[in-house]
Amino acid sequence: MFTNRSFPRFPDGLRNSVAVALLVAALQGAAALAEDASGAPILTIIVTRHGVRSYSPLVGANDTCDKAEAVDNDEAADNNSPSAKYKWADWNPGDPTCPIKANDLTRHGYVLMTIMGNYYRNRLKADRKRQQFDCGQLFVYADVDQRTLGTAHALVEGLCTSPSAVKIFHEVDPNNKDPLFNATEWTSKNGGIVPELSNCAIRWSATAAPIKVPCSYPDASLPTKVFNSQLSQFKELLDKRCIQGCDHLGRDPFFQDADNKHLASLKGQVDTARTYSENVFLEYAQCGDITAPDSLVPSKASPVDLDELQKGLEVHVGGYAINGRDDFMNKDRTAVYNPFIRGETLLWHIVALMDQRAGRTGLGPITKGAIPGELDVKSGKSVVIFSGHDTQLAALGGMLDAHWLPPAASNIVRDDMPPGSALVFDLLNQNGAYRVQVRFATMARDRFRKEAPLGDDWLHDGVGLYPVTIGACGGATCDLSQLEAVASDNARRGGKDIVAYGWTVNDAGAPKDPKNVDGVFDPKWTKCP
Repeated sequence: MFTNRSFPRFPDGLRNSVAVALLVAALQGAAALAEDASGAPILTIIVTRHGVRSYSPLVGANDTCDKAEAVDNDEAADNNSPSAKYKWADWNPGDPTCPIKANDLTRHGYVLMTIMGNYYRNRLKADRKRQQFDCGQLFVYADVDQRTLGTAHALVEGLCTSPSAVKIFHEVDPNNKDPLFNATEWTSKNGGIVPELSNCAIRWSATAAPIKVPCSYPDASLPTKVFNSQLSQFKELLDKRCIQGCDHLGRDPFFQDADNKHLASLKGQVDTARTYSENVFLEYAQCGDITAPDSLVPSKASPVDLDELQKGLEVHVGGYAINGRDDFMNKDRTAVYNPFIRGETLLWHIVALMDQRAGRTGLGPITKGAIPGELDVKSGKSVVIFSGHDTQLAALGGMLDAHWLPPAASNIVRDDMPPGSALVFDLLNQNGAYRVQVRFATMARDRFRKEAPLGDDWLHDGVGLYPVTIGACGGATCDLSQLEAVASDNARRGGKDIVAYGWTVNDAGAPKDPKNVDGVFDPKWTKCP
């Protein structure tokens, strides 16, 4: 347990765990990295979503080979589920061995992530001015899924020319939920979830009701009313894929309450449209036809089709603001709860990495003797990549009150988190004052359909890095002490410790690891220029 409320130390059980491994692997030999008073980053941490993937089959859809469970169990029990009313793409490439499973990174997604890796390499060289980047400075940690491991290799390939140039560390047991990427299961096993706080956070986020405990607001209809126009326009796109009876979009809204294992959420039309718009965008990003899934001719999307998809993605962001960030309607930061359960462990590690690089002990000292030998490196690591999911980006956004707005020409919706996008944290030493800037990396919408490598004018080739405002710090950058305060003050919520520790990592090959582009595949309808 933590021994200091303001600046809790790592528990003894954290030794030999991923936290110590990451901290030392990223920061050992920091003396080798000279201080840079010019404002160039001295440590960069990239938290990325995986690349373009297949989606989970919906009820009545063409299943991928592993017959994955339905997106929504409540809808699965309903024979009139809207998911059965629409045509969805079949992601099977036509190979009888069925190499693509639900939620797998595709070959096209892998190629796009190598482009992102190459962009990061160019960006790191440009940002660091007097310092040169080489792959010996890189440390990579991935969740245990095929799509996150494959994304990690693709990024390494783009950064270092070979997908095996840098070891990929991960949780040893592929059946465990890695707390760094979603600590809900770990927290529930340790009695850390307080259901009433989760229930209230969702209700306050979705209703803008006055904050008081206990909370009991049964009316969950406000988000549907707020997004009425977007839902109507997005449904026009879905109706072009209609099989039969497409007269409604999901169930009437209701709050699904938390228990000791699960967090609360809002269900209904907004959550359904959130899922469907994500799936249609995955088809678009995979170079598919968003009105005629499975079409084998080169796909075209009209401006009207794309505008209708854009409206769906606005609902997608709204759904995440409610269920992923706790900040859709009610702006009282004390009410935010669910993002901390999912993401406080990751935020803790990000800040602890920065503390160690800066020579600070705000989040507690690290015991060097407990580090596994293979991670006791001698040279400093100055670039860390966490390869995860949009869940992490939403949680970080909710915890830090962080927002991003890519330029209109990119056609990426404010606060959206498309495949391969990332939050990039830079630690800056400005004449001895340590500050943190956060930026958002993404491809423009149209760039998702192009596999061409970056050109000489790489700054204007469909990939960008855009400013992030951080409400928790009151501006575009943070003092490192401000991030320390957010991490330390939220290490206990509802009287419960929520920073996970005690899991095991290594760099041995994981069962789902595709290793390189030869281990990933495209559906047969993929027609990318």
